Amino acid sequence: MVLLDSAFLIETFLKNNGKHEAEETDRIFSRPGLLGQVVHDMKLLENQLPFFILEELYNFMMQPKSPSESFRTMTFEFFKVEPRVSIPDIKHFVDLFRTCFLPRPLRDSNQRGKGKIEFRARVTELQEAGVRFEEIGKNSSSLLDIEFDKGILKIPQFKLQDDTESFFRNLVAYEQCHLWRDSYIIDYIALLDFLINTPKDLETLVDKEIIVNWLGNSEEAADVIKSLFKQVNIVSSNFYYSRLCHQLEKFYESPYHRHMAMLKHRYFGHPWAVISFVTAMLLLVLSIIQAITGVISVSQSGKF
Repeated sequence: MVLLDSAFLIETFLKNNGKHEAEETDRIFSRPGLLGQVVHDMKLLENQLPFFILEELYNFMMQPKSPSESFRTMTFEFFKVEPRVSIPDIKHFVDLFRTCFLPRPLRDSNQRGKGKIEFRARVTELQEAGVRFEEIGKNSSSLLDIEFDKGILKIPQFKLQDDTESFFRNLVAYEQCHLWRDSYIIDYIALLDFLINTPKDLETLVDKEIIVNWLGNSEEAADVIKSLFKQVNIVSSNFYYSRLCHQLEKFYESPYHRHMAMLKHRYFGHPWAVISFVTAMLLLVLSIIQAITGVISVSQSGKF
């Protein structure tokens, strides 16, 4: 059965790559929607085949003469992934996807968190405290590269579409079963769960183009993110974003940031509010000048 499945995968890759021609009666490539379903099934954790078996079988069949003809290269092209670093050992396709998401830098194995993660503020609450949200865009090389700098939480764009829940659920399941103490995807999903509690939280991130919601409904999209973290445990002492959470919590608890945010919201949240504030300040300055001028005039009159 493993040999049959391996041959099927290799043949699919070769036809998709153009090295083997797909006939008009091909049961997969003659039906546009069916290849997408096959790709979806390839990403399921329960359908994984050891990568070394696929690679050895491909080498035996095709005898590639250069790295550009290797099974790895063909796999990267098929799934449209670009590994950020050299991958010495790929266990299977799900392991490949996870590796492509790994952030830089990786966690320091010698550094441990303080244990319990205390993070209470959501997106809307952080925004009210003065935190600004910014989509990193092309400046980030990984979805997991999130940073907080000078009051700005910089987050790479995350696309919510029909297959997002299934795809990330498989990555979470893989880490939960095999990489629990070195999890990155789980920690990322946990951080999203911390930040997003209501549809309004999600809509704020959509407005900032941090989340692209192709599901349409904000409540449904928020539920998808919440569902990914259900029945999932994290290692608090090794949480990848523990320092980030501490920075956000410290900023959120600062009275100075809260008062500044309230001032900006009340007096600078609308163009007319800005005009009114500036006008009031000008009137105040003119009144002070007029009062000083009057005092000086009275003083001079009394002297002479």
